[in-house]
Amino acid sequence: MTGRSIDLTHFHTHCFGDDFSAAEHLAITRDGAEAYSIVIDGQSVARASSSRSNDMAAELWIETDPVHRRRGYATSVARAWATGVRQAGKIAFYSHLHDNAASAALARYLRVSPLFEIMAITLK
Repeated sequence: MTGRSIDLTHFHTHCFGDDFSAAEHLAITRDGAEAYSIVIDGQSVARASSSRSNDMAAELWIETDPVHRRRGYATSVARAWATGVRQAGKIAFYSHLHDNAASAALARYLRVSPLFEIMAITLK
């Protein structure tokens, strides 16, 4: 394999169980079937929605405005998303790259259960 390189990507996937409570945050708005946001002073500071979804499961996509990080907004809006997904009878899960420290911390705050890990190898 002369001249080829290997790219390794490591993902962690977690599942929301039945033992979490929905966040009570007055600024959470529902933006769609599986989309929520926290709006403060007219600005959306954290968003959670499904990055992919089918009749059985949905995967969390989350984004927090950099200026508003480390205030618990991601945790609150993620819990709202998970509550909506679970109420629809679906499995709610969250995946992140192994080296994404912020996403790993969010998984700990959410107290989600490890589901599986994937190592993807790409030959270049």
